[in-house]
Amino acid sequence: MVSTSCHVVLVGDPNQLPSVGAGNILYDLMALVFPYYCLCGNLRKSLNANALQYNVTNFSRLSSAAHLAFDSSFQLFNSPDAFVQNQIADTAATLYRSSASAQVIVPFRHKSSPSAWELNQAIQQRVNPPCVGKPRLTYNETTFQDGYRVLITKNSPDESICNGDIGTLSISCPYDGAPTQYSVRLKDGRHMSTTTSIDLFSSLSLAYAITIYKAQGSKYDTVIIPVTSGSGFMMTRNLFYTAISRVQNRFYSLEIWEPLQSVCAIFHLCVNPHW
Repeated sequence: MVSTSCHVVLVGDPNQLPSVGAGNILYDLMALVFPYYCLCGNLRKSLNANALQYNVTNFSRLSSAAHLAFDSSFQLFNSPDAFVQNQIADTAATLYRSSASAQVIVPFRHKSSPSAWELNQAIQQRVNPPCVGKPRLTYNETTFQDGYRVLITKNSPDESICNGDIGTLSISCPYDGAPTQYSVRLKDGRHMSTTTSIDLFSSLSLAYAITIYKAQGSKYDTVIIPVTSGSGFMMTRNLFYTAISRVQNRFYSLEIWEPLQSVCAIFHLCVNPHW
């Protein structure tokens, strides 16, 4: 209960995905002419990412091909449906091996191809394939190996760990006969407490590819997203905006011709495919 003497301030982005339960609260309140302020500055984007900066900042006003900007920071590539998964996996593996701040994000976890699950398997085989001698464990039909890129799916306030954080899995045995120890270390130095319980894996999933929903609240230097015949219908305006607004420097989308038209229809655009 909020006191009648209090002021409630809601902060958010009406262009992003709405809340699953409550709906698009900010957009609805703005439509009802509640007083609001629009912050126009975008500090997330690199100063050199001109097209990306323009498209994100002006997203709500994009309505024609002339309004959408393209340069090295914002690119849509045409690719045959059958080749999209391998091209995404090859490009992502190169970025991950170089320790770049990059992320593959997709509309679906399982339902379409390439899904997050399929891309996780394909990229993991390229970056950190199963290796004899490396500790690994299978939990709920997912195999985890020491060094895997993982997504944390539960908040841990005591450790300042948040749902959506991505880190590197550690599986080790300090000495012969000792219980196996598990932990996750994030790039910024935070880490999950070392444990010998496999219950840790109930809050982990592979993170070589994640859904756009899971990417909310995060930022990456480079984002790659596939749009194929199976996922094109899912690419709504809010979903596409959420994807491009995760990026600081470079956004790449690999699409077949029909989904490319579908994505462009979000902006009422028609652009020529190019590679």
